[in-house]
Amino acid sequence: MFTLSAGDLARFLFGMVVLLAAANLLGYVAEKLSIPRVIGEVAGDLFLVPH
Repeated sequence: MFTLSAGDLARFLFGMVVLLAAANLLGYVAEKLSIPRVIGEVAGDLFLVPH
């Protein structure tokens, strides 16, 4: 059985919120620069994900 501690779950959820917020913010910025929103969203995710 797979279990997560409360700390692990909180860390996962916080990471997801940060990724979604960055994607949304950079998508908005991309739209204002007349670039497709999806390009900004992908850039936001690539910026935050460790390589």
